[in-house]
Amino acid sequence: MEELKQSEEAENQGEDAVAVSVRYIAYICLNILMIATVVFGSFKLYSLSYHSCYEIFGSVSPEKSPGQNKDFEINVSDDLFAISNRLEQNGLIANKYTFMARVKLMDAEKMVLHPGKYTLNTSMDYENIINRLTSGR
Repeated sequence: MEELKQSEEAENQGEDAVAVSVRYIAYICLNILMIATVVFGSFKLYSLSYHSCYEIFGSVSPEKSPGQNKDFEINVSDDLFAISNRLEQNGLIANKYTFMARVKLMDAEKMVLHPGKYTLNTSMDYENIINRLTSGR
C-alpha cells in the first residue's frame, strides 16, 4: 500500500514537473516572439521614417533622366491635396504626402501653386516641380 502511495506521489511530481516545464517553455517562446515583434516593428518604423524624410528633403523623381514629358493642368479651384493626388496619378511624383510636406516646408510666398497648363517631366524632382508650378510658367 505504501509503495502504491509513493508511486502515485512520484507520478504526480513527474506530472507537475512536466507542467512546469511546458509553462516555462511557453513563457520563453512568448518572450522571444514579443522581442522579435518589437525589433521587427522598430526596424519597419525606422525604414518608413527614413524613406519619408528622404522623399521630403532629398532629390526624388519617379523615373531617371530623360523621363517622359507629360501635360499637367492646375485649375483655379484645385487645392494642394487635389494637385498632389493628380501629380501622383500621372506618375510625376513618388508620393503625394511627402510632396505636400515639401511644399509646406518651402517659403510661404513660394507656396502659391498657380493655375495653368504645364509640361512636366517624370524625371523632375520635387523641387523642380514646385519651382515650375509656383513660377506660373
